[in-house]
Amino acid sequence: MSSSYSQEPPSTAKVILYTSVGEIAIDLFASQTPLACKSFIQNCLDNYYLGCEFHRVVPGFCVQTGDPSNTGDGGVNGAYGAPFADEIHSRLRFRTRGMVAMANANKPNSNGSQFFITLDKCEELERKHTIFGKVADATIFNVIRIGEGELEEGTERPVHPVRITGAEVVVNPFENIVARTKKAADADEAAKDTAADGKGKVRQREGRAQLSKARKNLVSFDDDDGDGGGDDDELVIVPKRKVARREAPPLPEPHLEEATAPVPARAMPAFDIPRTTGSAAAAEAPKPTSTRVVADAASAPGGGGGGGGGGFAARLAKWKGQSSAARDKVKGKGKEESTLARLARFQGKLDSSAAGTAVRAHKLAFGDK
Repeated sequence: MSSSYSQEPPSTAKVILYTSVGEIAIDLFASQTPLACKSFIQNCLDNYYLGCEFHRVVPGFCVQTGDPSNTGDGGVNGAYGAPFADEIHSRLRFRTRGMVAMANANKPNSNGSQFFITLDKCEELERKHTIFGKVADATIFNVIRIGEGELEEGTERPVHPVRITGAEVVVNPFENIVARTKKAADADEAAKDTAADGKGKVRQREGRAQLSKARKNLVSFDDDDGDGGGDDDELVIVPKRKVARREAPPLPEPHLEEATAPVPARAMPAFDIPRTTGSAAAAEAPKPTSTRVVADAASAPGGGGGGGGGGFAARLAKWKGQSSAARDKVKGKGKEESTLARLARFQGKLDSSAAGTAVRAHKLAFGDK
């Protein structure tokens, strides 16, 4: 259980003291010792420690300061104006160097403005002094330099004492603790603002009265002649008359009339279409769908074959009736079936004239020119 209390609690405030040998940063335990921290922060804000010497140096033990008279017998509490009570906390011990504690008058609850910093562990001071801070980081070496200074023979007073040249409050957790010079300046400023506000209100009332009077003078009901007969004038309110809206007559649109006028019919020239006769009539006849139809059309009256012989059908029959040697002589061996196939393939390409189609088929079959 005791090991859990061997470490210091976290600090909640911070102050930097500027000395003739360097800075001394002090972390404050404001939550555990609020009375001592308030007094110390108030003195730093008021520059109460400015010029204070480290008037007491005990080598290997502590260095002490905080007395503006630099005698060791002076100093008052900056925050309360009277000595305040001790604040002993179980987690704050003199077990190491750099502990910052309040100096007292060798009796309980006699804390003022003086404080000391330990140079080693000081267990004999346990529960006799209020520990409220600890020197932070490497600034402890400046404290050690102060403790190594030359002393007057037979005393604890240094020959060349180190002085405090300034103080800076880095973190202040107490909102009501501010510099007294700032408080006085704020009070004076508030008084001036109150007085100025009172005068301003008086001026504002006077200005409003003058403005009201000026506004009354701006409105005049006198006649144009300026005879002062404004009191007899009456305010006449003329109601607004409703004016009927007249619609404008439509504009003539001659271009529209010309566009919509009927267009006279033109005399179309007559075309005489000649009557279809002869080969033209045959051109309108449907195309034959087979070789037999083509042959019949060629042998029909008026169908006409080219080159005599009694028509295409007669010549085709005559050609088939010839001997194989005669047929081979005309078209070559084995050409009969191919000739018929050609007739069938070309029947779709025949002319519209049945007679002309038959002639072309006859030429293709027999090689006529």
